[in-house]
Amino acid sequence: MNLKGLKKWMFYIFLLILFLVLGLWIFLKWVEADPPKIEDKSALKWERKIINDSTYQVKNNFLSKNQYGLWDMYLEGKPFERGVASGMMTKEILDYQEFGFVSNVDKKVPNPIYQYFLKLFVAWFDKDLPKYVPEEYLEEIYGLSHFAADEYDYIGPKFHRKLNYHAAHDIGHALQNMGLVAGCSALAAWNENSVDSNLILGRNFDFYVGDEFAKNKIILFMRPEEGIPFGMVTWPGFAGSVSGMNLKGLTVTLNAAPSGIPTDINTPVAILARKILQYASNIEEAKEISKSYTTFVSELFLIGSGDENKICLIEKTPDTTIFYNNEKDFLALSNHFQSDFLKNSEENLAALKNTSTLHRFNRINELFQKNKPLSLQNLAKTLRDTKGVGGENIGLGSEMAVNQMYAHHSIILKPGERKMWVAANPDQCAQFVAYDLNEIFNSKYKTKAPLCNTEETLDPDSLVYTSAYKDFLVYRKLAKKIENATGTATVLKNATIDSLIELNPQLHLAYAIGGEYYLSKNEKEKAKELFKEGLNKKFPWTRDSLRLVKDLELSEK
Repeated sequence: MNLKGLKKWMFYIFLLILFLVLGLWIFLKWVEADPPKIEDKSALKWERKIINDSTYQVKNNFLSKNQYGLWDMYLEGKPFERGVASGMMTKEILDYQEFGFVSNVDKKVPNPIYQYFLKLFVAWFDKDLPKYVPEEYLEEIYGLSHFAADEYDYIGPKFHRKLNYHAAHDIGHALQNMGLVAGCSALAAWNENSVDSNLILGRNFDFYVGDEFAKNKIILFMRPEEGIPFGMVTWPGFAGSVSGMNLKGLTVTLNAAPSGIPTDINTPVAILARKILQYASNIEEAKEISKSYTTFVSELFLIGSGDENKICLIEKTPDTTIFYNNEKDFLALSNHFQSDFLKNSEENLAALKNTSTLHRFNRINELFQKNKPLSLQNLAKTLRDTKGVGGENIGLGSEMAVNQMYAHHSIILKPGERKMWVAANPDQCAQFVAYDLNEIFNSKYKTKAPLCNTEETLDPDSLVYTSAYKDFLVYRKLAKKIENATGTATVLKNATIDSLIELNPQLHLAYAIGGEYYLSKNEKEKAKELFKEGLNKKFPWTRDSLRLVKDLELSEK
């Protein structure tokens, strides 16, 4: 090819690249979410008052870290103003939260090309998300998005990406291999099955996106301009709800349910839960709100009413809403449907067969029968339980356990008394910190921090004082070190892998992590030994055992 022909082809390649770049730019602009129109943005001129290094105030709103390491927050006013106050006060931990989320996704999807296509997929999938989020919450999210970090603008404009994060729980259904949605567990009891006959319920929210993401839990108490004052457990930048209670004594908690891969966007489940929490004063009103929205994944909404002293489980799929009550004055809940209409669905049967949901469900029922009638103390004990069915030792950190040792949060609610208890860091073995909504929303508490009630806070679990717990904390750090070295040039001592197994010998994952490290270093005999031993342990998911079988086959080649 002569020089003239080469220049001609180079020009064509340049045009092709320019066309692709321009096309991607147009695509991203097309799918970009437009922020809501706010006539009065004067709140952006507010100033944050720094009381000390862990207490901030904006007007009547404040954020303060309590003695247990939880962030207590109070918000009031119009939606945009609430968002601004929230973003302004949480600026530093808002940045850290996004770092935690993004870095965990980077670990789950390390390939830059896959990351880019994941970004395009999410951008396309979520392009119509603003249509399915109430205007009030769009304004709130828009307000806080003004304080998002610039360094993540490559993911998307601030409002666009902060809005999309509200569908992360739902997208986790579509991308289950990322491991964002694990196994949540819950238990409720009332009448003869409650020690004082009043409704009591608790849950573990096992949505794990890394230790950094779970570090800055916020216990938010909001007095909105419209609706009912409420409290909920949340994190910086999140306007949805996954666990909460309002001043009318209505509680809402979410558990992921068996779901097919979504094909179209609709209302994120956490946004629907927030709507119920803010506007429903009883179960009937919660039902009506739930029927008025369509979600794009399946979810279990456990609704409790203190004044009515009963619960309702709302089993919701993209095309069905079922109201379930087993009429037993108690309800155990994991991650499968229980109603006659949905329990035999293809997705539900697959979940029962291939995931940890049935094992946890059976263990919750077993613990309830052993400890009933349910009290605050034995409910905390149930949520902290690390054993398998029959009390079997399955290792610490197993998804088959009610307590998987990495819950984002654990909460106990007594809606008749308007009280709730939230586990401090790092997990539900720590103190359950008490909060009283009646006191908090009394005017004299409006700008007073902290909001927690130290007199009613529950002591840590006895497990935290044992060598087993200390070993588990070391195990987690060591597991990360080995995973980071797997597939890299980093070489660890054999004693490091041996220590991992010794620290948690009953957990299948310890053998998988150690074996995969050896396999990546082409030390197949050592890998094979660990894989064989690991196959004798209990597996929460069928896919976990199949992966280990595949790894064993690779080690034998």
